[in-house]
Amino acid sequence: MVKSAGIVDGYLYTSVDGKYIVQARLDGFTLSRLQPYDNWESFRDEGKRLWEHYIAIAMPNLVSRLALRYINRLELPMPFKDFKEYILTTPEIAPALPQGLKTFFMRLEVPHDEYQAIAIVTETIEPPPNDQFLPLIFDIDVIHEAQFSPGSTEIWQTFEQLRNFKNEIFFNSLTDKAKELFK
Repeated sequence: MVKSAGIVDGYLYTSVDGKYIVQARLDGFTLSRLQPYDNWESFRDEGKRLWEHYIAIAMPNLVSRLALRYINRLELPMPFKDFKEYILTTPEIAPALPQGLKTFFMRLEVPHDEYQAIAIVTETIEPPPNDQFLPLIFDIDVIHEAQFSPGSTEIWQTFEQLRNFKNEIFFNSLTDKAKELFK
């Protein structure tokens, strides 16, 4: 990764199988997992392993932000009458207006006082590739800003809380009909 002045500020690594991508920068560390997904424990453990390598090389003094982001693509079977058949937080059109919806983009910031975290929830739709389904993007980014020592176990406890928060949003936002799409 190169800044405009030609100065390298980080590196991008991809696992041999292409499932993991690591961004190791002077100002941060990001681990991404691509499809097919495994489970939280294996992702977390891989994150811990790679984080240990990162802090040994980059030697950060402080961690000021932890975040988990899940970008979900739900393929909603068409036709359907109302988004609320699948997802409970949706845009609402005034009753006196035509009720068709070609596209939308909705962004919410939801605080969680107990975890001292915030979730940025974004919903949008992609153009349908056919008349069989409509892609709904349900993006959940949970964030906790505080100061941590890079080797602190509190980092991993906080990630567990962020995952719990993400799960609260995800599972309380979908209807049973939507959850069936994941089986």
